[in-house]
Amino acid sequence: MNMHLLPTLKIAGFVVLLCTVTTQSYAKTYRWVDDQGKVHFSDVIPPDQAKFQRDTLNKAGQVIETSDKAKTQAEYEQEQHMQALRQEQEKLIAKQAAEDRVLLSTYRSVEDMDLTLNGRMQALDAQRRVAEGNLKRLQHQLESQQKKAAEQERNGQAVSKTLLNDIRSSEQQIQLATSEISAHVSKKSQVKAEFEASIERFKHLTQGKNLVNDKADNNTSLTALAGLFNCVSNEQCDSAWAQAKTFVQQNSTMPISNITDELILSADPAKESDLSLSVSRMQAANGQQKLFLDVRCYHSRMGAELCGGAKATQIRNAFKPFLEAALK
Repeated sequence: MNMHLLPTLKIAGFVVLLCTVTTQSYAKTYRWVDDQGKVHFSDVIPPDQAKFQRDTLNKAGQVIETSDKAKTQAEYEQEQHMQALRQEQEKLIAKQAAEDRVLLSTYRSVEDMDLTLNGRMQALDAQRRVAEGNLKRLQHQLESQQKKAAEQERNGQAVSKTLLNDIRSSEQQIQLATSEISAHVSKKSQVKAEFEASIERFKHLTQGKNLVNDKADNNTSLTALAGLFNCVSNEQCDSAWAQAKTFVQQNSTMPISNITDELILSADPAKESDLSLSVSRMQAANGQQKLFLDVRCYHSRMGAELCGGAKATQIRNAFKPFLEAALK
């Protein structure tokens, strides 16, 4: 062989090999099922078939990519609505997470919280006692003024205008003092309830549970905005909110970790088979209230499949009928 031809032959062989590899790299087959149930295989997608979900196969017939079917306008609008609801719920969850961080940075133990609560209760009791003392003083003052008015009447005298004004002033001050005492009592009950809720939350947070919302991305298909309940009145929403707690308890594999006026939240998924639920109470621009349920799963491939599977879909679809049946 002519030695001068070797470099040329090597280059030609490399070009042939490169072309072969390139051709193999782009040799793809598409598989899809049309609306008549017929399975198609082709290396090109006809324009009228692009709306169907399709699999991309390699030379060995293995699926290397799946493209979702084109969404209808209604499906697209539902997806946008659901995404907006999820974003609103995420804000509530983030708000709760921020409150948790403040709680954990403020107190070191339940004993610290008990001491703080006792201090608040004592301070409120002291304020109430001052108001009660003022009320007694005003009541005695009114009694004295009324006696003077009675004496003037018994003596056949007209009750002086000044005394009548003093009596009216004392009565008004007594009403204000009585309202102030009621406000102190209500505030004490409110502070105690909020503190007790914070203590329970603190206990939960300090049990070694992970505060990170380790959930899978959920891009499941939507069916009539599953998981959304529109309230017809505030009273109905209050009743539905109580029933939503029962629904979460019955369908979540994790216990409820927090309940506020706006959020019912079960604990984060601990393993790939866990389903955690969250229900948020929102108010639209027109004032209508709505309850939205979402499903959270473990952050993994299996968790994502679970959130997009039949079980999670069944839970979402069951939420609205459950509330409607409970409210009848």
